Amino acid sequence: MGLELRAFLVLILLSLAVPVILFLPLRTSLRQLLRQTIRTDAGVTFYLRSFLSCPLSQQP
Repeated sequence: MGLELRAFLVLILLSLAVPVILFLPLRTSLRQLLRQTIRTDAGVTFYLRSFLSCPLSQQP
């Protein structure tokens, strides 16, 4: 395996791990903040799903 491929794999893993690591402890606080802002549970579900689906739908 070449050095460039190793560096690429490390960067891909970091780019996936850092947001997940940050999201997990902040998940309840973000949900409470959305609940206070929107004041409906359906709105919270909609916005959480749309925030999570946006990074997944990006095409390179």
